[in-house]
Amino acid sequence: MRKGGEMKNLFVIALIIAVITLVMGVITQLVGHSLIISAAGWNELTQTFLLFSAVFGIWDIVRKKE
Repeated sequence: MRKGGEMKNLFVIALIIAVITLVMGVITQLVGHSLIISAAGWNELTQTFLLFSAVFGIWDIVRKKE
């Protein structure tokens, strides 16, 4: 089983990746052409990693209550 500290690490990692993908999406939109994937693709990746970070954060809170 994972410890609470590891859940916090997963939360932080997912949040950092979400910020990076958000920045890549903004850059792609400003440049006007795709950088590896389109701006919409970066947006979808950002949403996915924000969802992961929310789930890991909630999971950490629930595990602390147990």
